[in-house]
Amino acid sequence: MANPPGEPRNGETPTQLMIDHNVGVSTIPTYELKKIDSDYFMEE
Repeated sequence: MANPPGEPRNGETPTQLMIDHNVGVSTIPTYELKKIDSDYFMEE
């Protein structure tokens, strides 16, 4: 059975759909997160 127009699909909210499809939103500067690679520092 199809959802009526305007109803969320599969539990997605309208806001999440907007974000997923870049509708009415814009990206602001983001931060790159770093993780230490412990294998790099392993002694042989």
